[in-house]
Amino acid sequence: MYIAKSLINHQREDLKKAIYDVRSISPDCSVFLLEEYRRRLSEYLPIKDKPYKMKEKETKRLLNLETESYIEGIRTNIDGKEVIKDGYVFPLIYKNNLVGICIHWEKKEISNSIKKRLDDIGRKISLLKNLSEGYEAIRQLDLLKQLSEVLEIESNMEHLIKNTMELTRKIMRVKYFAFYGVKEHELTLKKTVDSGRIFNERLSFEELPGRLCNGGYFLSSANEDLVDYIFQDRDKVRSFVVAPFYVKNNLEGFFVAAERSSDMDAEFRVHNHLDEKDHETLEDVLTRLSVAVNRIRLTKQLEKEVDKLSKLKESNEQLIEFQRNQLFRLNILHKISQALRRSLDREKIVRMILISMTSPSGLGFNKAVFLKLDEKTMSFIPEYSVTSEYERKIEDEYPVFGDFSQYLIEVSERELEKFEETDQRIFYSGNPLLERVVLRKRMLHITTRMKQLRNEELFQIERITDSDEYVILPLSGERGVEGLLLLEPRAEQQDLSSSELQLLELLSDSVGISLELSERYQRILDISSSLQKERNISNYYRYFAENIIQSLDASITVVDKELNITECNRRCEQLLEEDRKDLIGKHIENYGDRLGDIIPLTNDVINSGERVTLSDQSLDYFGERVFDIRVVPLIRYGSNIIDGAVIALNDVTRRYYLETDLKKREKLAALGEMSAKVAHEIRNPIAVIGGLVDRLSKVKDTEKVKKYSEILRKEIKRLEGIANEILGYSRKPKKEEYKTVDVYKLCKEVMEEYRDQAAKKNVLLNLQGDSEIYFYGNKDRMKQVIINLVQNSIEASEPGGDVRILVNKSNGMARIEVINSGKKIPGEISKRIFEPFFTTKSFGTGLGLSVCKTIVEDHGGNIDVDSNDIRTRFTVNLPLGGLNNEREKLSENTDR
Repeated sequence: MYIAKSLINHQREDLKKAIYDVRSISPDCSVFLLEEYRRRLSEYLPIKDKPYKMKEKETKRLLNLETESYIEGIRTNIDGKEVIKDGYVFPLIYKNNLVGICIHWEKKEISNSIKKRLDDIGRKISLLKNLSEGYEAIRQLDLLKQLSEVLEIESNMEHLIKNTMELTRKIMRVKYFAFYGVKEHELTLKKTVDSGRIFNERLSFEELPGRLCNGGYFLSSANEDLVDYIFQDRDKVRSFVVAPFYVKNNLEGFFVAAERSSDMDAEFRVHNHLDEKDHETLEDVLTRLSVAVNRIRLTKQLEKEVDKLSKLKESNEQLIEFQRNQLFRLNILHKISQALRRSLDREKIVRMILISMTSPSGLGFNKAVFLKLDEKTMSFIPEYSVTSEYERKIEDEYPVFGDFSQYLIEVSERELEKFEETDQRIFYSGNPLLERVVLRKRMLHITTRMKQLRNEELFQIERITDSDEYVILPLSGERGVEGLLLLEPRAEQQDLSSSELQLLELLSDSVGISLELSERYQRILDISSSLQKERNISNYYRYFAENIIQSLDASITVVDKELNITECNRRCEQLLEEDRKDLIGKHIENYGDRLGDIIPLTNDVINSGERVTLSDQSLDYFGERVFDIRVVPLIRYGSNIIDGAVIALNDVTRRYYLETDLKKREKLAALGEMSAKVAHEIRNPIAVIGGLVDRLSKVKDTEKVKKYSEILRKEIKRLEGIANEILGYSRKPKKEEYKTVDVYKLCKEVMEEYRDQAAKKNVLLNLQGDSEIYFYGNKDRMKQVIINLVQNSIEASEPGGDVRILVNKSNGMARIEVINSGKKIPGEISKRIFEPFFTTKSFGTGLGLSVCKTIVEDHGGNIDVDSNDIRTRFTVNLPLGGLNNEREKLSENTDR
């Protein structure tokens, strides 16, 4: 070691001499050594007392140089002041490793002789660093050997920490070394080495920087908050290292090493502060210390375990004996459970458990009482009681059984004496002890001492037992407590052990579940009986409903969403000429020749959810027969889900022809009245025309001829109007004129045509309602209806009044309301207002509203009037249409 020190000192002096030789040639020359860990440049042997301090950015720029270069504007600091200078920068490289740089603060190139000297300086710096590192490695290795002996041999925790800290301080060459231990929510100073009282005694966890717990970081005195957090005197600390100390992943505390002290005769360092290498050294020591601490703790723990084992050895024979008894009891419990599983009768289960509790071959209690639960009164009623003497009598009556479970099954057939219904009912509500048993399902072990302390709460139970010790066992299933079992131990069973009580708890669950299963089984039997009754009722209603369907005169066909037939009645069989068993399951398309366009109409009903009703329809296959057709969606009960459709075809051929004949008769009856009124209406214009013709034959004045001609034209037009009304009343529209009509658009056309006429009378026209409503029919004839209603409303309105047309849907119908603000129509007039030839006007045939009524009814709708003092409203209802073309096809086949 002495030789190594001498060699290092000699090499250091040699380096100084080489630097001074260069300065003798170039005085303004600075040598900077590279600090590898922080990649900083520190001036070595400064020219002046105040060295240059290189800035970080400038350091990075200079370190990137590969060859000598002249650099302008090199920024440095001298005594806190920024200095900007130019100079030649020469990298000091030895064996491709940069060890520093040399800067000549002169504006001239470096001579070759100086370059050779600088190369030699780089070599000397590298050699000196290697010698110093080798010496330091040998010194630390010797100390680490001593540390290993301490860590392996020392068994006292306090001595281990102390000796480890002293050796670590020497290894790291630090002045101050301390250990903070974790205590509750703070760190306490446990041990120091040559601290000089510079460490704070306690450190708060709340103020502890998080990075100290994340593996430990190298820290310097530049962090003033951290310095004040750990040290009392910041001036004495220039650098320090903090590392957390873990033992088996548990944080035990922190070690702090501060202020490096170097042996200048044996160490050459660019810097004199603690760095990452020192931090690694400390972490390595703490890792080995953690193993040693864990070893001591494990040794102590093993000593305790050995002591425990010796104590366990003493009680081993007792435990073996105890286990034998437990196995015997568990075997009994197993036999009891076997017997319970083979019965679902509640009475038998209760008998089994009472006999197994008191039998010498069972658990051998002196007495067992079963109390059943009465939920309505929140009480328990003693039901059965068996004593050991009574059980022995039972055993004498039965042959010897090799299996205890079989014995319990046999004796469960025997009737037991029941308690008399007296005042022995036990109420648990308001009793803390019994509520604990019932509500929390916890077993209750009553001892002599407890009886003395809780006498008031146990007085109800004392009426059915006089034992000083007994157990109340809740028999609980998943739903709750099914009953209670009161057990009195024999004299030799006094002071029941905890293991015996645990076995009873196991048994209580098994018995409770058995009782619950028996109750559920009985409930299942009741439910099964009830379901059978409901099934019979359901069958009755099904047959009843089927009889109703079969009894209907209409053909009923039920299809699913795929249009497969799921049900039908006799009329359907007759109509489709096939038996029900052959119809069910077939697709309705198989009968397209008979049903025709009803099939796509049915599909539309299923998709739209709207019902369709068509009256007086004919189908090609059935010739002259006439049907009322109704297709409605089959909606699942309690939801809006459509499962299919119901097709009803009612043969109304006879009714239709009777109605047709009746209408003809009514027409003939009305013809006489019409003839008289028509004659009366025609007579007046004809008389006027005759008189004018006579005058024209006598008058020669041209002006009078024109005047009489105009009067003749008006009277002839009046005759033409009367003829048109009569024709409109009597004729039917052609079927090819029927099509889908937009109601709103039709009303709008009429309103626009009569807007000028309304304006002349100062009447306001207004159209409101739904613009997406359609019906199927003759547009021109329905327009005639609306024109008639609008024209009448304008004529009935006073100047300044209004006429409103409202369009909407109601109950599957398109509704058109024409409302005016005219005078009220008397009731006797409104009743006859739609009769042919009825009118209150001084002119006209009285056929206008009658024709309207006929047109609306021809379209399957109706027309009505409602009048009061405020307004008069005519309402037209037409079947909705226009969803598809099927109704058009159906109507094309109708010739009525």
